[in-house]
Amino acid sequence: MKRGGVARHAVEMSIPVIVTGILALAAILVAVRRGEWKPFIIGAVLLYAAAFILKVGLEQQQLWYESAHWKTIPATVVDSTKQKTTRKVKSGDSYRTEVSYHFKVAYDYTVDGIAYIGDRYTVGMYESSEAAVDELVKQYPKGKTIEILYDPANASESAITRGKVSSSWLLYAITLVPALFGGMFIFRTIQQAGITERQPS
Repeated sequence: MKRGGVARHAVEMSIPVIVTGILALAAILVAVRRGEWKPFIIGAVLLYAAAFILKVGLEQQQLWYESAHWKTIPATVVDSTKQKTTRKVKSGDSYRTEVSYHFKVAYDYTVDGIAYIGDRYTVGMYESSEAAVDELVKQYPKGKTIEILYDPANASESAITRGKVSSSWLLYAITLVPALFGGMFIFRTIQQAGITERQPS
């Protein structure tokens, strides 16, 4: 995938976020002026979050589709480990610990006499349970020669596999929830403000 194509697509995907951000800022300013800032800000944040999630998801989908045209080349694994992340999540009056795992990998390869180091396992998604990540560490041990995918137009872009990508309808469904709630908060606040203004003093 060409670097220019990635940059152009990133700008195109950023338009909804920029527009939503401007609308969110305008909504917040109006809310502060009216003295009814809480519902407006909640709605604006939810709308912006929906636009941001949609942008990231569409970019990921675009990269996945374009990676179908990448070429293969031999590479050598230089690092292969299981990365463990823990975080505290509030559950009612107490906190619980959530643990997630990630396959951390690095490999070097050469294209047209130029050496590169890649660290992307997949363009899309992959199963990241502890057992699955342990299996990946065994499958790609340090020093092993493997075949990777790379973008012939930008050799620094690479991955071991394409993986899977979420469908568009699922992405839209995920972003629809915060967008609907955000719109509802803003609409109800505007509606309430209009009723208040029409009431005789």
